[in-house]
Amino acid sequence: MALCSCHGLRGLWGMTNGLRAWAGGGKGGNAQRAIDVHAHFYPEAYLKDLGEHGSPAAFKVDTSDPKSPSVMRGTVKQQLDATYWDMDQRLKRMDKQGVATHALSLTLPMVHWTTPERGEALARIANDAMIAAHTAHP
Repeated sequence: MALCSCHGLRGLWGMTNGLRAWAGGGKGGNAQRAIDVHAHFYPEAYLKDLGEHGSPAAFKVDTSDPKSPSVMRGTVKQQLDATYWDMDQRLKRMDKQGVATHALSLTLPMVHWTTPERGEALARIANDAMIAAHTAHP
C-alpha cells in the first residue's frame, strides 16, 4: 500500500478501510465493486521528464532506479511501484482490492509550477498517457 501525499496515512487508512468494507459486501456477502475516484497516476514518460529536466524545488523526483523511482515532498519520501504507470499491474491490484474503475488523476507535481512551454509539454505527456490507458482499458 502506498501513501497518498494528498491525505497522508490517516486519510489513506480511512479510504482503504471504506474500500474494504464496500468490497466485502455487507449482509449476505454480496461483494460490490468499488469506483476509486482518487487514483493517482504517474505516466512513465512524465516521471522520466521530471527526473531528467528537473522538478519543483519542493518536490524532488529520483528516477535513478527506473523500477522503483521515488518522489520526495519536504521530508517525506515515497518509493513508487509500477502500479502508478503500468496499467496491467494496476488492473491486477484493482481486481485484488475489488475495484472496478479508477478515475486516473495526475498527482504531484502538477504542471503549473514551470514555464508555460514546459507546462504544456508535461500536460501533453500526461494527457497522452491517460488517453493511451483509457484506449487500452476502456
